[in-house]
Amino acid sequence: MTRPIYSLTVTLILALIAAPAFSQKSDSAPIFSVAPAYTRIPATTEAGRSSFITIDTQTAAFVVNETELAKIDLNADGDSYDPVVLVMELTSGRITNTGLAKDYRSPLLLKGSRVAFGVKESYQQLTDLNGDGDMLDTVVHVYDISKKTATSLGLAIFPNEEVFPSLAFDGRTLVFTVTEFGQGVVDLNGDGDTVDRVLHVYDADSGKVTNFQLAGRDPAVSGGLAAFSVDERYQAGIDLNGDGDALDGVMHLIHLETRNVINLGIAGYLPAICGSRVIFQASEVEQGKDLNGDGSISSDGVAYSYDAGSRILTREK
Repeated sequence: MTRPIYSLTVTLILALIAAPAFSQKSDSAPIFSVAPAYTRIPATTEAGRSSFITIDTQTAAFVVNETELAKIDLNADGDSYDPVVLVMELTSGRITNTGLAKDYRSPLLLKGSRVAFGVKESYQQLTDLNGDGDMLDTVVHVYDISKKTATSLGLAIFPNEEVFPSLAFDGRTLVFTVTEFGQGVVDLNGDGDTVDRVLHVYDADSGKVTNFQLAGRDPAVSGGLAAFSVDERYQAGIDLNGDGDALDGVMHLIHLETRNVINLGIAGYLPAICGSRVIFQASEVEQGKDLNGDGSISSDGVAYSYDAGSRILTREK
């Protein structure tokens, strides 16, 4: 049932764009506009899908391939073959073109009036967006729908979410992993190599980006907390959960206000945040222990939760 609904939604939006959006509303106010401002901070999404959409309570963001829109050049790069992000204010029906071509494989994360996604340099006028001297990367951007401004963080992400989930966004805080190789082959976590994906946090209110120098994956963010696992193999081969090897993904937590990082000391993945609790699947195999007391070590995940207020880690029953 989801595919017909999805197709119908995209069809309706494409119809909106193709007809009145490029002309005028009855009150002569333009419903379609190009984002007037673009700033830069120094420092997904199945391949081949032409359109997709994400909706919040008052806003929507979606991707349109220029070839579907009478070959209109939406990002002003001289061609008409790119997947470009457009946003809509649902109360007014006003559609705005961000002018940014999204990498098909990266997620489109909308919360409130902000949307985060990866822009592919080769689609965006062959522009070097992260200053590494090439045009081969996917660089993370945040677009503010209310202000009609886009901010490039100037940092390259690994775009394939099916292989390596790389972004989480709650409308203010974006947690994402930067690929060292894509960021000019630089060591971002101080382990002496340039093959890692290193966790960064962007505060959209302050405009500040923080590198936590941890090889993170599977991030989640909500309510002033960020959770993710750190891959021991890419974190200088350090044993982070005390099991005698350095082959695991070990759960970590950040208190975003204080920037305090907590190692939960247990191998886990797929965190979710509910209030002050971080819920995740612990791995008996990676932890090397029978975590649920059934007398065996299996590949099945065991649900755990950590309460950031009481600082208590418990197994869910």
